[in-house]
Amino acid sequence: MENDFPIFYALLENVPAEGRIGDFAKTGLLYFIELANPGDPLEEWILSSDLATMMAAGYTTSTTHEPVLLTASLGASYSQLPRKIIIVPPPEGTVPTLLSADETSSPLPPITNIDEYERTDSPAFLDALDNFLRYLGFWKDVLDHSPSSRIRASLLDTFKALFLRQLLYPSLLESSEGDSVAILTYLRIILEVLEHEDLAHLVLSYLMGETKEPARRSPKKHRMRRTSTMNLLRALPSDDLLSTTPQTFSAADLIMANLRAKREERVIATLRLTSTLLKRHCAYTLNTLIRTSPHPLGQITIGHHEKEMELFLGLISPAGLAEHGSQSYEAYVRDAKINLESHPCSQHALYTLVAALTTKKALSVPPHSIRADDPLMRDLLRLFSSFFTNCVELNLWLTRVVVDLCSCHLRSPEGWLLFKAEDGFLEGDEFINTLVPENHSRFDTALDALPAFLDDDEESDDESVDWGIDMGTTAEMVKKKPTFTRFPALFTMLKTLRAQIAHYKSELVEDDLDILLEERRRVLGFLDGLSSAINTTHSPPRRPTHAKPSTSFPGSPSRQTVLPSPSKNSSSSSLPSVGNAAPFSVHFERTKKFIQPLFPMGMDSDPATSSPENSFADLSGLEEEDLVKRRTAEFEPPDEITLGRLLNNIIVFEVLLL
Repeated sequence: MENDFPIFYALLENVPAEGRIGDFAKTGLLYFIELANPGDPLEEWILSSDLATMMAAGYTTSTTHEPVLLTASLGASYSQLPRKIIIVPPPEGTVPTLLSADETSSPLPPITNIDEYERTDSPAFLDALDNFLRYLGFWKDVLDHSPSSRIRASLLDTFKALFLRQLLYPSLLESSEGDSVAILTYLRIILEVLEHEDLAHLVLSYLMGETKEPARRSPKKHRMRRTSTMNLLRALPSDDLLSTTPQTFSAADLIMANLRAKREERVIATLRLTSTLLKRHCAYTLNTLIRTSPHPLGQITIGHHEKEMELFLGLISPAGLAEHGSQSYEAYVRDAKINLESHPCSQHALYTLVAALTTKKALSVPPHSIRADDPLMRDLLRLFSSFFTNCVELNLWLTRVVVDLCSCHLRSPEGWLLFKAEDGFLEGDEFINTLVPENHSRFDTALDALPAFLDDDEESDDESVDWGIDMGTTAEMVKKKPTFTRFPALFTMLKTLRAQIAHYKSELVEDDLDILLEERRRVLGFLDGLSSAINTTHSPPRRPTHAKPSTSFPGSPSRQTVLPSPSKNSSSSSLPSVGNAAPFSVHFERTKKFIQPLFPMGMDSDPATSSPENSFADLSGLEEEDLVKRRTAEFEPPDEITLGRLLNNIIVFEVLLL
């Protein structure tokens, strides 16, 4: 085959080359791909050639029919990536101010065999990652330029057989027993840069354990697979690991296993991958990563909504509401709008408004809600329970996942964040218990009748008067605020965290936590402005390159408005260490003080004098955990934290509530 078309193979072998050689090789090869129209002899020759095999695995067959290994392939470039990495801030640029101001509370246990780990800021790692991303981008270009569906199908089949099954998925299995930071990071980067729909569908449907016609599993069987997967893998002989399929152990199982990891680095890497899946590939998370149930879009009353707003605003301190509400609320609303409009489920609805884009493909996502027994939500609540002892970066990504869960307009927040209509009752002259199903129709009938009454132009005057009386009664009814007796799980946790803040303030009277919080807000605002000015003045020009995902810290719009600052390892053009930043050096010295974490999870109001809304809901749903010390079998909060970490996490908490 090579002797029939030597220039084709010469171009293919030089695709990974840097500079003009690689660019010419890619351009020339893409020209040949575009000329392979359906039914042409060139199409038949490419199908019978080693194009797909060489692009995926890096080997071809010689004249003696023996496999010859090459270095130019997607598989070869992936194999060059280290399997153990240490994620560090980049030497240039900035990271959020809250991260650089987060003093280390207690040193992490040293990593054994440190020589086996590669730093993500090392030239070797950056070159290997760049080489892999270039070849992954070349796969997308070939699929985009090929007019032949047979060539595209051949490439996708080979990609699945030689890269997914033989390289990417086995590395996922190997990481399940060791350090998973590397594979979680690589998988996230792959999902972030994959823009070709067929390629993204192939990767996600395979790694998430889906099939073309997924069989419905009962909840019991689904739960058994989740809890016994790790034990099954440990029991398998090493040779049988290769026969393990994503239906047995999927990327979703890897995420659930690492959310309880001991080291915060693994938890952060897992949250970042979870955020990418929810934000970019929502359809593939349904009933794989999150357990859902059908939830038709319903209606709530005005009073219901106003009562919810009162409860959520009641969680925000007056100082925090005055600070963030007056200065940043508009930015938060703008970020929320961006999150909603950029979500893939929303994009499909928006594209239908433009005739030229109505052909855009999108997976169908039905209206749904998160089930009460969802393991992902349970683990997120576990991380929230140690919110004030977590490192700030973990909390930023934890809140980012919550934002991503709320960004899908087809996912109802009722039941886990907001209140259901049946979670309360109305009080007043006429007692109506909405917990009783037969009373629901009274509101539904009134709400449904309102549009019909307004649109009916043929009503007589007498009938209009009668309807006006009835609709006046209905209007008063829908404005009544209910009293809630059942609380969503996440709202309950946020309410408990607010109680923890009050408990910290009562215990740290000598430190005057309110004054320190006000000082910390001023510090972060000062560093934010100084960082922006320095970066604007001294930003060096960057050479143009392809888009590359970040490997360091969160960069969502809402987080960037919450005070970005330079890295501690910044060059001379960046800010000095925040601990030495005048005129706030005294503040940073005071907040280096170590304190014992407080976990008042069992605080309850006096039931004799308080309504259900003033008491804390039952948190026993967090399984077999000690709710006092908040210890789990794997992830353990530190024994002591600095006062500065507590202040930063309180600010993150206030921003989340807005």
